[in-house]
Amino acid sequence: GVTDPGNVASFTSDVAGAYSVIIDDANGCVGNGSGLLTVNAVSSVVVNSPSICVGGSATITATPSIAGTYNYAWTVPTGVTDPGNVASFTSDVAGAYSVIIDDANGCVGNGSGLLTVNAQPVASVLGGSVCSGSDGSFSFTGTAGSTVTYKIDGGSDMMVTLDGTGAGSVPLTGITSDKVLTLVSVSLGNCSQLLSGSATLTVVATPNLVINNPAPVCAPSTIDLTAPEITAGSDPNLTFTYWNDQNLTSLMSDPTNVSESGTYYIKTNYVNSCANSDPITVVINIYQKVDGQRYPTQAAKLDQPLMLTARTIGNEYSWYPGNGLSETSSPNPTFQYDRDMEYTITMKTTNNCTVVDTILVRVQQPNSVVSDIFVPKAWTPNNDGHNDKLKPLPVYIQEIKSFRIFNRWGQLVFETKTLGAGWDGIYKGQPQVMDVYTWTLDALGIDGVHFRKTGNSVLIR
Repeated sequence: GVTDPGNVASFTSDVAGAYSVIIDDANGCVGNGSGLLTVNAVSSVVVNSPSICVGGSATITATPSIAGTYNYAWTVPTGVTDPGNVASFTSDVAGAYSVIIDDANGCVGNGSGLLTVNAQPVASVLGGSVCSGSDGSFSFTGTAGSTVTYKIDGGSDMMVTLDGTGAGSVPLTGITSDKVLTLVSVSLGNCSQLLSGSATLTVVATPNLVINNPAPVCAPSTIDLTAPEITAGSDPNLTFTYWNDQNLTSLMSDPTNVSESGTYYIKTNYVNSCANSDPITVVINIYQKVDGQRYPTQAAKLDQPLMLTARTIGNEYSWYPGNGLSETSSPNPTFQYDRDMEYTITMKTTNNCTVVDTILVRVQQPNSVVSDIFVPKAWTPNNDGHNDKLKPLPVYIQEIKSFRIFNRWGQLVFETKTLGAGWDGIYKGQPQVMDVYTWTLDALGIDGVHFRKTGNSVLIR
């Protein structure tokens, strides 16, 4: 494999083996000799690349591929003392470590490695507050990819692995009491450390809402749903919203002035991020007002008992004044007195509404007047100022309850309740023909006599 070097005294070669030479001179003298070229193997060298955590150290080792005795010359990172002619040494400084080795034959090899110093992983946890019965979670932050070991309420060890952003969470459901998470340790690869610290998920009670239905009122009174007594017994410092429907889609326009009976809904607003999510009903009853009445005047004989009767619409009665009455809290007191009296009757209905009626009692004195009422048999509506209208002629009459006039076909052509009013023979703007007309009369005398009469009268033109 070696090319003949020719007629030369020396040449270079890298092929191991025996090399022989024959020489001769001008005199023909011959000589010979031989030699052996030995090629020694060059050793490669491997330097390890360890990884350690902050606070630890590693052994840097150069390993030749061929066993033997070598000299070592190291190049190390700044801050590291030259270890000298050694095959291995310890270090805690990150960086590249290079070595050149040579043997007794002068053969040289080299290699390098990298010491990596990893930071210790860290982790922390946050709690918060949750509404009673709702879900919540603990939130972790720390070294990306690290595994955190923890306990909840002193229980067994549990673990969570943080994501690539260094975040993680532990969800809990249906929390009804405070939960405490205690950190135990954190690890990443060969690095780990014990942790101290904890976080709490604090349960905030859902606000307690109590509704007291208001007492019924009578129109035109209204009910104020915002009045403190409506929500008396609820938790303090709550705020409320008021709704027309259970689905909370129609907000009440004015809860301070509710004028219609019905069912309404009250909901607590958020307090400490919690709310009573279910609206509570409030029932309102507003009863229609019952109008007062004036009773027919009653006639009583001097110092003779007369039973008076109020309407049967109440469960409480109060007659005022009490003069001349056997009692003032009965619906049927007895009157016995020597003079006229007018009473107010204040009644409290079963709906708690107040109604006030009035009644006049006239006492017939000796030689007192006697009431009566008459209707003429004929009238002449010719505008001469005499008998132009058909009307009742009262004698001590205090009230005309009704006076009606009908034609021969039963058609109502005139009606009045006014004393002194009458019919002029005009119906729907047209003078009516001479004929017989029927009338009915309902009147009350000042002596208490009640008149109900019917008759016929002739229209004469």
